[in-house]
Parts: sequence; structure tokens; C-alpha cells
Amino acid sequence: MQQMKTRNTPDISANASPQSGVKIYCNGKWSPIGGTSASCPIVCGILAICCEKRKLLKKLPLTSVINNKCDIY
Repeated sequence: MQQMKTRNTPDISANASPQSGVKIYCNGKWSPIGGTSASCPIVCGILAICCEKRKLLKKLPLTSVINNKCDIY
């Protein structure tokens, strides 16, 4: 495997552990959830907010990030 001196695509991560992940209120009780069911909507929500802000500033959206990350879900 060839090592690169620079990175081409930034990493995106979110806490997906059910032990320290997101708490949801369902059927009268709080329950922890994790995995992509919790982390993917959080990351995509943050990207949507960033794109909206960029649109208000008349900048281009983060299409390369969205096309590579959120469109696969």
C-alpha cells in the first residue's frame, strides 16, 4: 500500500457507541442508541446546516462531502 504525504478527503466521525451515544425518549422511557442509526443523521444534519450557511453567504455547497458521505445512506 502506497503512503500519501497529504490527505485528499477529510474524515468525518461521530460517536456510535450505544454506551455513550444518543439518548432517545420512546414509549415513556429514555433509551441509548448508537451505530449508524445515531451517527449518520447527526453528521448529515451538521453538513446540512453548513450548506445552508454557505448558501446564505452565496458560497458553493459542500457537494464533494455530501456526495461522498450522505448520498450513500
